[in-house]
Amino acid sequence: MTVNLIMNRTANVSQLLAVTMKVNKVSTVELAHKMYLSQPLVSKWRTGKAKLQFEQIESLLESLPKQSGMLLISILHQVSGGLIPDTVEEKFMYTDPGNLENRVMAEIRQAVIAFQNSTDEFGRPISSIQDLHDPEEAFNQGYDVIKYLLIFEVAAGGFMGWSIKEIQERCLQREAYLKRHKYQIF
Repeated sequence: MTVNLIMNRTANVSQLLAVTMKVNKVSTVELAHKMYLSQPLVSKWRTGKAKLQFEQIESLLESLPKQSGMLLISILHQVSGGLIPDTVEEKFMYTDPGNLENRVMAEIRQAVIAFQNSTDEFGRPISSIQDLHDPEEAFNQGYDVIKYLLIFEVAAGGFMGWSIKEIQERCLQREAYLKRHKYQIF
């Protein structure tokens, strides 16, 4: 697969928009009104016939403040060109903190093994490595950990009653804490 982009300027929100609107008890007409857009455009987002523009992301999330974390993750996945992992569809996995906690721990165990197997390769120049299987597996397992931890973060915040803004504030507070302590492990 060839990717020639750094960032997308649009996102298809059809998969999660209807569910997020339902949780927020907002109709298509009401959402269009809140965002100063036409109702047909919002309908097209819901069906996937139109894509959300980058400039509309903030307004959409502000208009749907309750449980919009999964929608945000999906948008970020698309805008980042895949660098940020996507959400998991509910039909494949329960996205409550209890189930995600078990999945995250399993993914971390797999990642630790993959990282241990790749330490000898990462400690050498790339030109001296014959087989990149172990570093590639470490990359894949690291991605999986990030994917499920990100979803867990949103689900755990929702479990505690935090809005997406409150989850973001806590993430920023944690980042500031880590910077103050120079990213040391305690």
